[in-house]
Amino acid sequence: MSKRKILLAISSTTLIFVFWNWGILLLAPWLIRLSPREGSFIADSTPAIAAGLPWSSCAQLKSARVFLDGEDVSDSLSLPRGGFSLSSVHSLFEGRHDVRAELVYTFLFPRRVELEWSFEVDTMPPRVTFPGANNVIGVSRSWIDPLAGTTEPHSKVKVIFNGRALPSLEVDSSGNFFLSLYSLSKENELKITATDLAGNKSNLTIPVVIDTSPPRIKAYAPADGAVVRAEQPEMVVEFEEMDSEIASITLCVDGFPLDCDYNPRSQVLNHKFSFLPDGQHFVSLKAVDVAENVLKREWSFILDSTRILIDISHRRLYLFREGSLIKIYPIAVGQEFSFPTPRGSFKIVNKRKNPTWYNPRKPWSRDMPLVIPPGPGNPLGTRALDLDAPGIRIHGTYVSSSIGRAVSHGCIRMYLRDAEELFDRVSVGTPVDIVH
Repeated sequence: MSKRKILLAISSTTLIFVFWNWGILLLAPWLIRLSPREGSFIADSTPAIAAGLPWSSCAQLKSARVFLDGEDVSDSLSLPRGGFSLSSVHSLFEGRHDVRAELVYTFLFPRRVELEWSFEVDTMPPRVTFPGANNVIGVSRSWIDPLAGTTEPHSKVKVIFNGRALPSLEVDSSGNFFLSLYSLSKENELKITATDLAGNKSNLTIPVVIDTSPPRIKAYAPADGAVVRAEQPEMVVEFEEMDSEIASITLCVDGFPLDCDYNPRSQVLNHKFSFLPDGQHFVSLKAVDVAENVLKREWSFILDSTRILIDISHRRLYLFREGSLIKIYPIAVGQEFSFPTPRGSFKIVNKRKNPTWYNPRKPWSRDMPLVIPPGPGNPLGTRALDLDAPGIRIHGTYVSSSIGRAVSHGCIRMYLRDAEELFDRVSVGTPVDIVH
């Protein structure tokens, strides 16, 4: 070969080499290999972040500025030939991360390259749920079509039903998937394996049962027609769901739904009122199990928060309703040493209008008539409220001068007009607390 041909071949090779490398630099934004890849999902919170030109043999990376989620991490870079890698990456949070790089390559002349890409860190296994079912799937027939489930969007779902593999399922962008089950036995087993885009896996095994019976109520309070004497009453309902589990419960009082606590293990629902006005209240209950069997129940109760507090030392009777003090009455109480008014918690057991007084046949009543009919001179006045403390009552008196003193034989005396007013404000069962 002539010398000229040799020089021509060398020149051609040199030109090809130059143009090849310049071509690579011109196309660098499209040829640079990125790690992690653009739009990828990775299950590693400390991934290797790198970029480089594997096809170039001569282009040198002279400088690089790299930003991770807006933070300049250039000081943590190492610059192998043709690219960079980010060392000592701190643990990244779950979710999207953005990388921006400003690179300068040289091959005869400098070439500036700007890169932007993102990836997602996902180290959590996808959670599989079946809406309305926590521990069991219940149906009222021998088939389900469709059975709706949810998991991480775009995951792959494998299904094994009663030991038999079913076709894999696709999960849509909202995380929904659907399957059909036929020829169900009374009790069945469903196994789900979900694999997300990052490769994380989760397994769920859940029973599938045929349930044709609605839940039932074992006990509830307040009972139908009950009179509740409390300032902050509590509602409690105990259920029995034998075959599956309760999916939803709606408890309403006077048409308004309550925010209740439900314990699926004990199957007990409860709600404590911060306030409920006195009077009759109507309750409606609806419970639906996972097989869509429905229980409905309605009842009513009466709330009476009225209570009486008697202070012996101050000779006062305090009347409360709905948690508020509504009236204070002056009273007379029992003689402190001879006939003291008993202390403790009692209740009204009887109400008597224009009562008849019967001699208790005590030493102090020895000289009194056996019976004193209603009217002036009756020791009980015009109204009497019998307590469950033996022989003790709240009553009126015609002896107005005794009010404010400790002069009775244990009873609580009131002015006639006060006794009549109190009589209309309380009922049998009203609690009475007597303190000193």
